[in-house]
Amino acid sequence: MFDRLSNLISPRDSFTPGAIVVAAAGNESRRDQDERYRIATSPPAAAEQFLSVAAVGETGDAHRPYVIAPFSNQGARVAAPGVEIWSAKLEGGLIDQEGTSMATPHVAGVAALWAEKLTKETRRFRAAEVIARLEGNARLTAGLDVSDVGVGIVQAPR
Repeated sequence: MFDRLSNLISPRDSFTPGAIVVAAAGNESRRDQDERYRIATSPPAAAEQFLSVAAVGETGDAHRPYVIAPFSNQGARVAAPGVEIWSAKLEGGLIDQEGTSMATPHVAGVAALWAEKLTKETRRFRAAEVIARLEGNARLTAGLDVSDVGVGIVQAPR
């Protein structure tokens, strides 16, 4: 079902701009209990045209600054911070949260920055171009595996 939906948003020809759908890869893996316990990206993020997002956390080590979050599902296309993220608290205030759903807004925001930059340069929006820049500028740091984070941690344009 999600594959059919994802095909509706993809450009059909060079004149159709398409859309970007960013989706959390899921939090079902349990690497902290057993390194081998990894679950594949969950729907809807598993749909072909959706941009699936893994969560990473900081290590404090300059040589290996990020590590895949133990809960983050495997097979995502990109990654973003998803551990110790400040979020709105139900009764007001802020709370420390974690999850691929915390990483997804980071990717959506970086995608919007790339869309703005490319639209200014070319005077047109093309989802495929934005995704290509988003993925092409992602950074794979030491200690991260492509099977977990795809092309790496998204980077904003300069």
